[in-house]
Amino acid sequence: MLTANQVNDVLVDVTYRDGWGFTALATEEGVMVRLIASVVHAGTGQPLDLGIDTYLSPNDLESEAALLRWLQWRLQRIEHHEAREFLKYQGRPISPPDH
Repeated sequence: MLTANQVNDVLVDVTYRDGWGFTALATEEGVMVRLIASVVHAGTGQPLDLGIDTYLSPNDLESEAALLRWLQWRLQRIEHHEAREFLKYQGRPISPPDH
């Protein structure tokens, strides 16, 4: 099972969008990954810094491949949320996410 330090060794070589980064933390609850993202707020158009914390299951820590599959899944979930905020008809989100 990967430790937080080993997860960070993998994450240091991961790139996504400009302004996005990833770091793993060891906590009493297990390994958590913090996704940091500089984005534009869908409602105001102003810059917004996000910090999204997510714990990994033991299955996600079995190998580098499992970790990367988890990261891709997590980013897809975030992008789905963002698409629901930004896709608008006549200025209003078609299907706004629950916050």
